[in-house]
Amino acid sequence: MKRRIRAAALAAALTLIFTGCSGTTVKEAPVSGGYTEQRIDLADPDFYCTGIVPNGDGSVTLYGAENMQALYRQEGWQGGAKSYLIQPDGTVSEQEPSWDAELAAACADGVYVISMAANERGVLYVMAARQSALGGQEPFRLWRVEGGALIAVPVDFTDCELVPSDAAEPGVLCTLAGISDEWIYVEANIGRWAIFAADGRLVNQSDNSLQAGQSRVSFQADAVRNGYVWSGTDDSSPARTLPDFEKAGSFSLPMGRIFPDWQGDGFFHLSNENGEERVISHYTLSGNTREILMHGGDYAWGPSSTDVFVGCAAADGSLWLVVQSSGQQTLYRYVYDPDRTVENTLTIFSLEESALIRQTIAAWNALHPEIRVEYTVGMTSAEGTSATREDVIRQLNTRLLAGEGPDLLILDGLSADSMIRQGLLTDLTDLANWSNVRSNVLASYTREGGLYAIPTGMRAYITGGRPGTVDERLQTLNGIASAMEENREQTPCMVFSPALYEHLFDLFYPASADAIWKDGSFQPDAFIAFTGQLNRIARAAGVQTIQSYQAAAQDSQTADGEALYSSFGGGNLNSFWNGECRWFAESWESADQAIGFGTLERDANGRATFSSGEVTLFPLPGVDGSSVFEPLCAAALPAAGDNQELAVAFIQLMLRDEMQSAAGLDVLPVTQSGLSAALARVNKTDPFAIVNDENALLDSLTVVLPDEVLQQATREAAAQLYDGILTESEACDAVKEASALRLAEQ
Repeated sequence: MKRRIRAAALAAALTLIFTGCSGTTVKEAPVSGGYTEQRIDLADPDFYCTGIVPNGDGSVTLYGAENMQALYRQEGWQGGAKSYLIQPDGTVSEQEPSWDAELAAACADGVYVISMAANERGVLYVMAARQSALGGQEPFRLWRVEGGALIAVPVDFTDCELVPSDAAEPGVLCTLAGISDEWIYVEANIGRWAIFAADGRLVNQSDNSLQAGQSRVSFQADAVRNGYVWSGTDDSSPARTLPDFEKAGSFSLPMGRIFPDWQGDGFFHLSNENGEERVISHYTLSGNTREILMHGGDYAWGPSSTDVFVGCAAADGSLWLVVQSSGQQTLYRYVYDPDRTVENTLTIFSLEESALIRQTIAAWNALHPEIRVEYTVGMTSAEGTSATREDVIRQLNTRLLAGEGPDLLILDGLSADSMIRQGLLTDLTDLANWSNVRSNVLASYTREGGLYAIPTGMRAYITGGRPGTVDERLQTLNGIASAMEENREQTPCMVFSPALYEHLFDLFYPASADAIWKDGSFQPDAFIAFTGQLNRIARAAGVQTIQSYQAAAQDSQTADGEALYSSFGGGNLNSFWNGECRWFAESWESADQAIGFGTLERDANGRATFSSGEVTLFPLPGVDGSSVFEPLCAAALPAAGDNQELAVAFIQLMLRDEMQSAAGLDVLPVTQSGLSAALARVNKTDPFAIVNDENALLDSLTVVLPDEVLQQATREAAAQLYDGILTESEACDAVKEASALRLAEQ
């Protein structure tokens, strides 16, 4: 590790010389080489990793459970431990722990949560912690694995203060944070820690009896290795010694996570400061050098939508990270290549962050390490960014007109027709074979015989329920409103909570948008018909508008209607899944939402149990009977782009089954094979069955591209009509006035 850092990475990175604990001086060196990202797929995609341990030959061992549910069942541990041995070349060997049944039997007398850790020699320890330890109870049991069997470690809890003597519900949960040499480091979820010897003796613990004005050192461990407890969140030292818990360094770090070197003389650090680009750096423990090795924009761990809780540096100098997105974990290995060169750069722009693009960039990096992808998100959430959406779009249009646009442009939120009229987009018809995309989706951006964008995702507006409960009323707005108004059964037809009126409007409006704005002009009759049915549904659901919600609150500081509107969606699939209603209406924009097609049942004690369920799906109806989908992540090529061949190759990669079916995406697949693979993945953990043909349903939908300005104008007038502030005639006039400028621009 030391040779690699000195001979290669030091010449290729930024060197930061620390001057005491305060000011810093940055020296830049010429960049050559770089890190390659190797994605490693496990045999079981549902495996949930809780720990990764480096081995002496450069391989690593992953420990965890067959799925997340096995770890966190409300009834406690019932078995399901699993591990994998991963070689540097990506070879995967599954290992079924022979002690799993023994552990399940040992945990049968209570509700326990399992955690595992191994020391530098690979000796595995297993902890079974009470899910809710109270004062006077032993908080956990501990075993050492020898010869495939569990050997109990007799932990002495005398004077141990991990659990306060006055602890009450919900109690305290302990975790085996790690083991180094013979020192066992345990954390409690209330900020306390304790260090035990291998024979179970308590040798040190947090000071829990401080005087007024003093603060306890609350240390959240990232790793325990090489005689240290490491933490990227401590503001005074990256590591502390075992078992004395003394500072091993005197400099502070940006917020992040630490992965110590194999030899322990330094560590990798993944920064995670709010609003700043994530970077991976290497530090020496003495604190005098820092090397910036990787920038997040080039790697799978870069997006703010991802988390990295598990990782390690291996004996061969490589870095292994388990990247988590929307509950799904993916293993990556990073190796320094001094000969890596960037021959070209593919530039991509989207107005909003896209999980599909991020996933595809990670796959692209593995396939084309010589071609860097530079992805720019116009509406960033970084602090200090004051540009409005209009500002960003104006700047983009200026660049496009000047022939300085990106190689690949995502049209979501942009005026595609205006760009097409100005000749700013390339006709994609003959640049590749696009036949794997649904024909109705492919037609979304077909204009005058030309194909100007390829939607790589979609959002379908649907309704549904159990086959025995659905009827024809789900196929019209009037039918849905009538069913909700009747509401004579014990389980309501539909429940929308904690939705606002504006949420319901956004859910039902797209299917009626083309009727309300037919031929590019406002249609008052369609607006009145739509709001009449929507308001019946909203009153039956008992929802309030943002304004009435705010006015009804006695303390406006705790009742922010705008905040509720921005943080919650209008669909009610979750209420259906929880058994609160018989039918659902939803914007289906991710295969992962199919989790809600199954059932979540509860036993007599209120504990959650899972079982398969059947659903029948219908298109969500519009006021004129239309049914719609929205194309998403629509990829277009600016006419002046320099890398059109590369951009087409990137779009085709986005359409591959492995991209379309990946977990954690924010779009529904647009290929039949991609949807099939995605639903099969969900079905493994949350069984369900769609009794009618989902492909026939999706193929029957027509495209809608709601204009955000027109939708906002319609929404605001509809809300005032619902509250009785405006009459129907006044609401129509309000829509006309608010939309006049936008219609003139079109």
